[in-house]
Amino acid sequence: MAAMRGLTLRFRHAGVHPALIAAMALMLLWVAGHRRLEGLSGRLIPLSRPGIGALARYVAGDHAGAARLYRAGQRNGQVHDYAQDRAGAYALLAGDLVLAEQRAPATLALVPTAVAPRITLAEIEIERSRFDAAWAELAGVLERRPDHDDALYLGAIAAARLGRSGEAIDFLNRALAHGNMGSRGTILFRVMELAGDLAARPTGQQPLCLLAHLYRYLRVFDRAMAGTARAYAERAVAAGDRPADAWLTLAVLADKAGDHAGALREALRAIERDGRHTEALRWGSTEAWRLDVRLEYWLARRAFDVAPADQRYVRRLEQSMRDRGAENAFLELMQDTVARDPGNVEARLRLLAWHHWQGREDETARDVEALEAMLRRRSGDVP
Repeated sequence: MAAMRGLTLRFRHAGVHPALIAAMALMLLWVAGHRRLEGLSGRLIPLSRPGIGALARYVAGDHAGAARLYRAGQRNGQVHDYAQDRAGAYALLAGDLVLAEQRAPATLALVPTAVAPRITLAEIEIERSRFDAAWAELAGVLERRPDHDDALYLGAIAAARLGRSGEAIDFLNRALAHGNMGSRGTILFRVMELAGDLAARPTGQQPLCLLAHLYRYLRVFDRAMAGTARAYAERAVAAGDRPADAWLTLAVLADKAGDHAGALREALRAIERDGRHTEALRWGSTEAWRLDVRLEYWLARRAFDVAPADQRYVRRLEQSMRDRGAENAFLELMQDTVARDPGNVEARLRLLAWHHWQGREDETARDVEALEAMLRRRSGDVP
């Protein structure tokens, strides 16, 4: 603004008409605003009156205040009937906590294994700042569904509010690895509010690595947040605040900027600090695919060795071995894995897919039978 005032004065001294000065000032403001807004998701530019106020606060850097206004705008929405809102999620979105608290238990009474109503109950507890109760509800969900994105994001929020930054980072890493930002319309603004509240703390009290992950999430909706995430990650490395996770954030940000060599370099730094960091190993393997195929395979194999039952690392290794023409070696590895751990569902699924693709009907039938037996034993876990 100071620069614009100086430019205005120079135009006046040059004898430029005031109307022309005003028009040029508006044009400059429009260009600046356009550049700031072009990287924003449409979810951050709502047309409601609270939404416009929220956007103004967001652009000004008041992320916690903006998040609360965004949520206020959501509460003006329609409350669906029970048939369309059995989990109570829409009632919660509209701000009717009492109705949400009625619908979720009603569904659980009919379907005790349902997941979505339990997540609604946990989110109600978050709304009421009862984070211990929210954590207890979400822990039960994640025990049965460890990759449920909504539960992971809300679990990260509850953990962070309880001061358990390490667990919050672990949950965020796992959720972000899926590439999903959560299906509930409230999650974005809960993350934004948390980031704003934590960033407002005095410098020495900020959980730097956690903030880097929160702004890494917000970068998906606003490209400008990449710089904020990077700054917190670099400060986390310097402070020794979970440096492997901070290097991972820097690797992801480099990848999103198209700097794959830089992303690999940062991922290898994360692995140097923690050789069992599976996400750093996976990201490193993905980046190495473009640069060093031997390193790509080594990193993919290392991630699999650390977590052989996790589908992300099984499938990354499968892709790497396919690219090397080592399909039979991968099949043998899956066979050995199942022999060591008969309950490894992902390895059994890979065997089933390969046997079916190769036309080996007897092996395919045995795979299907084994998987069906496992699902029957786990039937209580099916939502």
